Amino acid sequence: MKLNHLLKTLAITAALIGGGLVVNQTTAQAKGFTWLKTKDYSANPPLYTAKTAGQSVTMWNAKHTKKLHNLKNYPTTQWSVTQSVKMYNPKKTWGNKTGIYYKLTTQTGKYYGYVHRNFVKRVNTGTGNSNAQSSNTVAQQNKTILSLFPGTINSADFLKTMESGYDEQFGSQFSRQQIYFLKNNQVSIGPYDVLENPLVQQVLAKKITYKQYILKNLQKQNIDPTKYKGWLIGVSSFDTSKQFIDETTGAGDFTILLMKPEAFQTFKSLS
Repeated sequence: MKLNHLLKTLAITAALIGGGLVVNQTTAQAKGFTWLKTKDYSANPPLYTAKTAGQSVTMWNAKHTKKLHNLKNYPTTQWSVTQSVKMYNPKKTWGNKTGIYYKLTTQTGKYYGYVHRNFVKRVNTGTGNSNAQSSNTVAQQNKTILSLFPGTINSADFLKTMESGYDEQFGSQFSRQQIYFLKNNQVSIGPYDVLENPLVQQVLAKKITYKQYILKNLQKQNIDPTKYKGWLIGVSSFDTSKQFIDETTGAGDFTILLMKPEAFQTFKSLS
């Protein structure tokens, strides 16, 4: 899943022994991105690889002030995710300013860098057809979300266009005119909170259905999904199936984009 949802200015640092949760109360990253919360996975790091081989994705230093590498140069490399960080991006001019970033490290430890989790995918190191199960789960989740927005037009072109110009590091690769237009004409919806959303654990434990999970998130944000009849809609989500319960999977995260068809045509004509 690309796009999404991402970070607020504060700082946090407190380690929970065994849990690896760190809350950082320093503003050391003030000139770049601000760290809000971290979790350490170095004891048993999961393996990830580039979601789209050959796609240009910058790997940054911790403050997002220096480019270290680019994932396009490592299309098949399996990276260890040794840390996840919730960051606040002050450079974003539209959408959510907070996001979850992974510290990717080669298994030799020689190379590393931080990237938004939307640009990588987990490597299946087990057996069976868990990748197919994950794909099926996501497809069903997206179908569930679409069913909650009656009368909307599911548009692959709309979603692809939004994703192709979206940069999680700096907010957007669109022109200034397009960015301003999006601020006034696009609706972007995600969870009301990603890392501290109690509804995530409920849906993972199957105490609530995915439909209930989405509805509760919409209610928390006072969003009426019936108000968008005739609008274009694009949806993406992270897997919530049992075999993928792990904070690094982004389980529970989702993105819903909405825009009127005529507004989308105007957007594409801008440069």
